[in-house]
Amino acid sequence: MQLSDVEVRSAVTRRLAGRRRERARRRLAAQRDEMLIVRLDDLLIEEAGDLAEAHRLRSLDAVHLAAALSLADKTVVLATWDAELKVAARARGLGIAPA
Repeated sequence: MQLSDVEVRSAVTRRLAGRRRERARRRLAAQRDEMLIVRLDDLLIEEAGDLAEAHRLRSLDAVHLAAALSLADKTVVLATWDAELKVAARARGLGIAPA
């Protein structure tokens, strides 16, 4: 299991109920093969700390942003509903979903 699994399950559980929650979970499982998984290492953690300070982000938001930025050679769209993370990601040139 990845950190993103915990984050998505938490968000889905807090925002959706019943059938909508189950549909969202199934969609996530179906799209897993399309996702790029970034492993945490010391360099990524250091970058996340720098991003947390630079953009006043919460810790896990900074980790997600650092992971997305580590994929600079890929087309990356960061999925988030967090306003501060959206601002920071846009400032760093990333695409955002939902826009």
